[in-house]
Amino acid sequence: MKAGLDAVQENDRKYLGCEMGCKVAGSVNLDEAYRVANPYSNRWDYGVGFSVGKEEFATWIEPHSATSEREVGVMVRKLTWLKDKLSTAEYSELLAMTEKTGKNGYRKYWWVAPGRIGFRKGTSSARQLSIAGLNFPSKDMRIGAKE
Repeated sequence: MKAGLDAVQENDRKYLGCEMGCKVAGSVNLDEAYRVANPYSNRWDYGVGFSVGKEEFATWIEPHSATSEREVGVMVRKLTWLKDKLSTAEYSELLAMTEKTGKNGYRKYWWVAPGRIGFRKGTSSARQLSIAGLNFPSKDMRIGAKE
């Protein structure tokens, strides 16, 4: 865990912001942390801890291309990988913070698509994302934004 957004690679930080009243506590680069242990997995990139008032939350961010519907399958595999990690005893506190994030109306998982989005809302690919628990890709994100 690093302070603020320090674990987020600099070229990915430009897509991230924070809502008024939200404070970023720390971040982790899961992709780097699990590169050796899970070299062939579709790994999720970042976790970010944030607070609003005295409440603490966790949100998960994946900057990834969305130029074609093919990327939906990759993102679903990445999200499955992340959810599998969070379901272990080692990550029980982060899972609880993630669930609290959703219960308070904040987005738990973000797909940030830096380029062109090559499919539309309402398509079967968008429905596949929704079923997996992932919102449609966005060009940027605001940590602490309500859904």
